[in-house]
Amino acid sequence: MQRIPEPLKNLVDQLGHLPGLGPKSAMRAAMTLLKWPETEVRRLGKGLYELRDTLHLCSRCGALADSDPCPSAPMQSGMRASSALLRSGTAC
Repeated sequence: MQRIPEPLKNLVDQLGHLPGLGPKSAMRAAMTLLKWPETEVRRLGKGLYELRDTLHLCSRCGALADSDPCPSAPMQSGMRASSALLRSGTAC
């Protein structure tokens, strides 16, 4: 059996942590990325970086936002708004 290069193995391991991606699906995704133009792969990487760097949960209502507090957050924070968001999965 052919040895998998370390960078590919690392990517497959990381992709395998995503929901619904087992080892085979992670390998298919990684191989697909190798076929993409370099600019597209870099754009995807930048999008992943910016996702973690700029999005967070609003401290008032718990909604996913790029500012804190988010523009939709009520003036008073409370456990009700946060717990309602967690139950419903919707923004405030």
